[in-house]
Amino acid sequence: MVAADLSPRGVVEGLAAAVDSVARLELDEVAAGEAPGTLIELARLADRLNGEIARVADHVASGAEWRESGATSAAAFLSKATGMAWGRARDTIGLGSAMAECPALDDAVRAGRLSPAAALKVVPALDDDGFGDVAEELIAELVGMTPTRAEQHVEVWRAVVDPIDDTERRRRAEDGRCLSFRPAGDGMTHISGVVPNRIAQSLRRSLKHLADQQRTDQSDRTTQQRRVDALGDLMSAFERGEVTGGRNLPRIIATMTVDDLESRSGVATGSFGETLTSSEIDRLCCDAVIHRYVADQDGAVLNFGRGRRTASPQQFLALTARDGGCRHPGCDRPPEWCEAHHLREFAARGGLTDVDEMVLLCHHHHHALHDHAWTLSGTSTHLVFTSPGGNRLHSVLQGGRKQRSAA
Repeated sequence: MVAADLSPRGVVEGLAAAVDSVARLELDEVAAGEAPGTLIELARLADRLNGEIARVADHVASGAEWRESGATSAAAFLSKATGMAWGRARDTIGLGSAMAECPALDDAVRAGRLSPAAALKVVPALDDDGFGDVAEELIAELVGMTPTRAEQHVEVWRAVVDPIDDTERRRRAEDGRCLSFRPAGDGMTHISGVVPNRIAQSLRRSLKHLADQQRTDQSDRTTQQRRVDALGDLMSAFERGEVTGGRNLPRIIATMTVDDLESRSGVATGSFGETLTSSEIDRLCCDAVIHRYVADQDGAVLNFGRGRRTASPQQFLALTARDGGCRHPGCDRPPEWCEAHHLREFAARGGLTDVDEMVLLCHHHHHALHDHAWTLSGTSTHLVFTSPGGNRLHSVLQGGRKQRSAA
């Protein structure tokens, strides 16, 4: 028996020979029952190989040889040398670095128990306090999960372990929100961006609602094409003055335990798999249709109550007449751009809802309150907004008119 050549060149040549063997496989001759299993095994081997590539990539990035190429970074070097997308090259090196730092992650990826894509979702948590104590257990829980599910699992762990730090992380991440437009030629435009989960969920629900209404036209448009056309219809309606805020939006579903909501820890899971913090749930509850959903420990539904809007259409009209728009001093957003904010949290969570316990706030200022950047005190006729720096701004109703001033 000839010993395997474990030199770098020998390993690469052996791998090339194995790939050549796969290339010679006549798929038409593969039994129908064998094809799915072959696909799964090849995919798992590819994941293991990508884990090894990440390990080598980190080793190369840690050295100086790549600098001889003149590349601005190790990721740029890998991207240019292989044709790999720059973002993927960066992630490959990042995964290799994480594997070198965390033995449990290294073992799971190299053994094929955890895909590289899922393993990348662990990287943001590596420096969290307490991660080292639970690394093996947490990574074992991720085995078999898709990248999306793994990301949710890690986010929940981070939120439960340190809810304050998790809120701060999300606030910093939200500073990076963006939306950009770039000409693509041939009358098309590339649109790209990063938005908070709560906005993405509302957008997806709204576009799905509009796109679903178009399915009766018997056209051969794809779901993605219908979504674009739905966005165009929405913008056209806005330009014609036919969009004025709306009070019958498609429902957003987010699931969270009562204990987590009350203790302001943990996260809720949306219907698209995204996560929402307790403060984001608080804001959504202010002006929403709320259902009581009771389940046992196994998730079986015991009771699903009738939906009830926390601010009725009649109450919203009363708030419009009283407040005239956003009550934050200096804000001129009209009622159509506002949401009903509850001065007492228990009302938003299903308690008594009274017009005197609600005020109108635009999306921006409503979000600022629920993120605890600002605080609000007083009554609906005399509100006091306090900034993070302690500056107090008053919003007073006198004779049905808003009077605003700074302390």
